[in-house]
Amino acid sequence: MFGKEKISWFWIKRNLKERGYGPKLRFSVLWGKDTRKGTHVIVTMENPNYFLVEIDDPETTFRRGKKCEAIHVYEQSIFVVCQIDWPKYHFLVQVLDDSNDESIQWLIKAEVSKWSQRGINIFYRHHLVRAGYKAGNLKSAMSCDYVKRFEFVAIFDADFQPNPNFLKQTVTHFKDNSELGLIQARWSFVNKDVNLLTRVQNVNIYFHFEVEQQVNGVFLNFFGFNGTAGVWRIKTFEDSGGWLERTTVDDMDIAVHSHLNGWKFIYLNDVKVH
Repeated sequence: MFGKEKISWFWIKRNLKERGYGPKLRFSVLWGKDTRKGTHVIVTMENPNYFLVEIDDPETTFRRGKKCEAIHVYEQSIFVVCQIDWPKYHFLVQVLDDSNDESIQWLIKAEVSKWSQRGINIFYRHHLVRAGYKAGNLKSAMSCDYVKRFEFVAIFDADFQPNPNFLKQTVTHFKDNSELGLIQARWSFVNKDVNLLTRVQNVNIYFHFEVEQQVNGVFLNFFGFNGTAGVWRIKTFEDSGGWLERTTVDDMDIAVHSHLNGWKFIYLNDVKVH
């Protein structure tokens, strides 16, 4: 396990090659035509990072099935996303990174390569031009040619951990509902009881989801996209102008434009994402 100090890029590159974790991506799988019937879903992880999560309790497993002292946030997030239960030929994970630290980029590439070698359709995409930040990163990713064969996209910030049944709990609501553009799940927190600050923050977010999102969804059929833990019909982006880089509230912006174009939203309070 690496320390928190800055790591030499040359050292990382050499060690990754020695361990066989070079950034080899199976692009033939991504662009190959798939004739199997089913619902195609892209799971997008936006802006992974190198921070460490310190674990004080040696009995903590972090859903990895083994004890550990510390773990990289990006490593844990990729692990959880790759456990989502969905037919692998209809499932693609894209890890979007707009960092400018080559040492971090190589670490994330190595993790992506590891899961690719295990049969997961996953690849790493680095946003070279950082204009627009999150909106620019998502816009660039959704403009790729391979996106055209997918119908839905699930979006997660890199520190979110969906449960394995997330897509089965959400994507099924799109069936026989051609006007449905967005399904938003509820946020939950693994550290809500750590201290007074986390408890107060949890109360604040709890009200937002338990009251505001539910009331707006039921009575107005409109609520703001929370930027993560949501599933979009990709056609909704095409009809609504896509992600706009002109604003810092890109999640609300895309929601407003989608609603004005006639798309419906559903909020699922019983589907929680940590």
